[in-house]
Amino acid sequence: MVDNMQVQNVEDLFLEMGIEGGTTAVAKAAATFIRLHPLYNTPPSSNDLSDTEVKLLREGGFPEITDSISLSDNLTIIAGEVGVMIASALSQMKAANLLSVDESRIRQRIGNGTLYAMAGDNNKKVLPRFQFTKTGTLPGLGKVLPAINNDVHPIAIQRFFLTPSEDLYSKELNTILSPRDWLITRYSPEPVILIAADL
Repeated sequence: MVDNMQVQNVEDLFLEMGIEGGTTAVAKAAATFIRLHPLYNTPPSSNDLSDTEVKLLREGGFPEITDSISLSDNLTIIAGEVGVMIASALSQMKAANLLSVDESRIRQRIGNGTLYAMAGDNNKKVLPRFQFTKTGTLPGLGKVLPAINNDVHPIAIQRFFLTPSEDLYSKELNTILSPRDWLITRYSPEPVILIAADL
């Protein structure tokens, strides 16, 4: 049984992330995504994974199934991460306000692949936050996104932007950066584009 203090802390955390509906919004977003992108038509009879499931988990950077990490555990991780990703995403209207453009311009950029969107509630396109700063989009984003294959799972894309890469070493900062931090620092997007093409 989860105590009320723990639930409250989770709700506060989600609120800090911009998720106004808290755990309910995350669960609803995860359920919507799973309905739209089922991993299988009938429940698996064992922990054996289909080729599609193995590909999905690998793309998302999830650990291999072991005795201690079951299929159910991995699917729960995916559902939770997707739920948070969708619930914290910007609506097209909020993205338009942030970028000081009309919603039609946001739809145009989604269509030409210079903004990344995924299906949210009621199958409406929402824009995950990893591609935005407080004042706009990541510098060079419009060059990086088109390099990513359309079949790459949303979680794999988000993790790509947020995970430090050895190929993105900053001499000035003496550290390895994530693609997001690399672009925010206004380094050339070219090395990020090369990594993105291999996803």
